Order: sequence, then structure tokens, then C-alpha cells
Amino acid sequence: MARRPGAFSMESDRVNVRNLLLLLLLVVPGVASFGLGAWWGVNDFIALTEANQQFDRLVRQSAT
Repeated sequence: MARRPGAFSMESDRVNVRNLLLLLLLVVPGVASFGLGAWWGVNDFIALTEANQQFDRLVRQSAT
């Protein structure tokens, strides 16, 4: 018996549940860790540039 287009079946529901679990267990944590890593990297870059500027000021101050 052929299934008509748009009809629901238990197998398609299982596939949807599997896709939802895949999304929740793999994709969402991956996106969250990528976002956290990017945020951490930007904050680290800002702190490093400020420390570098302070170091340059100290070097110029000691050179005079």
C-alpha cells in the first residue's frame, strides 16, 4: 500500500524525534560553545591590547 504525500506515519515521527534529539544533543551545545569561545576570544583580545598599550607607555616612560 503506497503512502500518500503529506500523510503521517510512525516511522516519520521516529525520524523527527531522532532529528530533534540530534539537534538538542549536538547542534545546540556546538553553537553555544562556538558563541562562548568567540565571546571569550574578543574579551581576551581587548585585555591583551590594553595590556600592550600599558606596556608601551611604561617602555616609553622608562626610555626618557
